[in-house]
Amino acid sequence: MKRFLAFLAAACMLLGLAPKALAEECYGLAPIYGISADRVHLRETPGGDSLGLYFNGAQALCLTDPARSEWTRVRLGAEEGYIRSRYLAADGGAAVPSLKKGAVQCMENSWVNLRAAPSRDAEALLRLKAGDTLNVLGETSGHWYWVRYGNTFGYVMANYVILSDAPEKAVDGGLALALLRRAMADEVRVWLADSQQYARLSELLEADEIFGRYALADLDGDSLTEIVLEWMKNGEGYGYVVLDWQDGQAVAIQMVYRALLMLKGDGTFSWSSGAADNGFGRMLPGWYGYALQVDGFMESDESGGMSYTVNGQKVEKSVYDGVLVHQNAKPDAIWYGGDRTEGSIG
Repeated sequence: MKRFLAFLAAACMLLGLAPKALAEECYGLAPIYGISADRVHLRETPGGDSLGLYFNGAQALCLTDPARSEWTRVRLGAEEGYIRSRYLAADGGAAVPSLKKGAVQCMENSWVNLRAAPSRDAEALLRLKAGDTLNVLGETSGHWYWVRYGNTFGYVMANYVILSDAPEKAVDGGLALALLRRAMADEVRVWLADSQQYARLSELLEADEIFGRYALADLDGDSLTEIVLEWMKNGEGYGYVVLDWQDGQAVAIQMVYRALLMLKGDGTFSWSSGAADNGFGRMLPGWYGYALQVDGFMESDESGGMSYTVNGQKVEKSVYDGVLVHQNAKPDAIWYGGDRTEGSIG
């Protein structure tokens, strides 16, 4: 990786780009992990005044290398500052807790604006209703929460959000995975999210189809392992079936081949809907299918140009490319086994 970054720096110099600009572009996303605390300070300078507190699990765009200094310059939404490098799980080795949850509080039949920046004058991105659930990523020193609502990032005044301090009901990860393995072995019926019925996995297969390899990964970041089955048709990759634990039952979610590419060991993956439209992030499985949790994406616009987004913020192509380098460099998920038609579980 160091050789590759050195090559990129040399290429940028040949193209007349400043090395400083490259350094701001090439260190990827890293989740915050406060170790003994559930939030950490974003500081104006290394050891300087606090710009706000950001919760474990919020992803920081690293503008300097966390492995090279005690402090890392980062971008979190509309804010830029410094976080101690030890509080960034840049190598993916730490099990980062789930994000803090919050609920909107306002008068019935009223709304709260989700804004692009922590200011009453900032653009209103959308309206939030009372009870809407948010992922709360952090709080600025001016008492605005930086939040994620679906795949929209923005800011809400803190007095309009109630944080949930109640811990989620613990699930035995071993028991959950054991149930999914039984489903993979065709021993129990699963809930088919696409057709909304119970069936065994083998009932999904046509005569020329099999389930091939499988991988174990935490696709939604909830600390529970999902099973990803490769779906083969006439010996070629056809798609995937993801087995997920939902309230004590196994749920099977079908995905087309291009919807789950380059699965990584941390559960993130890439997807593509065309040469110019693709992204990376996680999936959020449920009873009715899944939604994408988008960390970054590029897409074509009506004028034939391209736009690039990371962490909900529009960025230059060079920034997106730098983040993508680090996403692609993550260790791949491990794939096991072969033909699943006999019901063996490896």
